Amino acid sequence: RMTFLPWPHWQALVLKFAERDSKAPVRFARSAALLEKWCFCINLIDVDEFAITRIVIDALDQIDRDIDPFGSDGELRLSRSWKDRARARLRDGQITDPQRRGAHVRWLETLYWPASAVNFGATNECNVEHVLPRSANGKWMDDFPQSLHICAEQFGNLCLVPRDINDRLGNAQYAEKRAAYAKLPKEMKSAHDVAKAKAWTSAAVQARTDQLLQKALPALGL
Repeated sequence: RMTFLPWPHWQALVLKFAERDSKAPVRFARSAALLEKWCFCINLIDVDEFAITRIVIDALDQIDRDIDPFGSDGELRLSRSWKDRARARLRDGQITDPQRRGAHVRWLETLYWPASAVNFGATNECNVEHVLPRSANGKWMDDFPQSLHICAEQFGNLCLVPRDINDRLGNAQYAEKRAAYAKLPKEMKSAHDVAKAKAWTSAAVQARTDQLLQKALPALGL
């Protein structure tokens, strides 16, 4: 999943954990799992790359000195304020960097699968689809008279679809989009999840955002 991230800093940490735990696979698996949670929380709250670089350098030093970077004094320990910010971003979807938003939508897609059987192929050659378009017109304006710009960026309004479908649908109305989602391969789980709704309204966006929140919070240790 960390390969979804638009920044590469996690790679040095994985290599360092692999070096340290070459004869301790259970310890390595624990460290990799905790690192994934840390990375996607950091990705949510738009920590800048300079800050990430500094944290990673200090964490690498801690690993060399046999200090747990996830411990109470660890560089990879998430503060309470960062956890609160991550929860807030899961609710409102207000991530400024579209690449970071896309990484998180791909990560959410994998949560539809059992942990031992994730189909990463469902995230390949796909674009992030805004069900409610960011440049909406027509009936969309009736269905979202006041909350259009807020709802458009919430995670409940986002799914993955093949690039050609994303390009073709554009600002289409929900009836057309729903029909297209329903015809996608069953592996495109987030799109099929959206297609369950007969109408796409602010209530539908919020309901799906809440559903994804319940998947994401435990997966991120929040």
